Amino acid sequence: MLWFLILALIGPWDSIMHAQGEMVVQREGTAVYHRPTCEQVRDVRDVLAMTRGQAEGRGLKAHPECDPSKNPQAGEGAAPAKPAMVLIDVGGQYYHRDKCEKLSSNTKRVSVTEAYKKHWPCRTCKPPIRPRPGKSEPR
Repeated sequence: MLWFLILALIGPWDSIMHAQGEMVVQREGTAVYHRPTCEQVRDVRDVLAMTRGQAEGRGLKAHPECDPSKNPQAGEGAAPAKPAMVLIDVGGQYYHRDKCEKLSSNTKRVSVTEAYKKHWPCRTCKPPIRPRPGKSEPR
């Protein structure tokens, strides 16, 4: 009988601990945290990664679109993340972020997976790289 009570208590505790272990990112100089797939931090460089529990322990608040009480976690009914898009120089050998200084005027927007087939990531703007097989899309 006691083990039923223990299992009933462990179940919710396990889900709370799992939620607290969700990885989030904070833009330097702000007091909010974001999920890595949030559009606010998708192509931003100066971010700090931590668990949600660590972020809340530092007094950070969830970005409204990343708030777990308002939006479910990925894998819990949320829509899949959009594939990361980059620009390729038509006729060139590199792919870039939107505002890279090395971009030519003749560009084409493609997914990272498509760009990676024939192009190298730019060393100046450091665009996202393709996902490893079996992994999700890059951030």
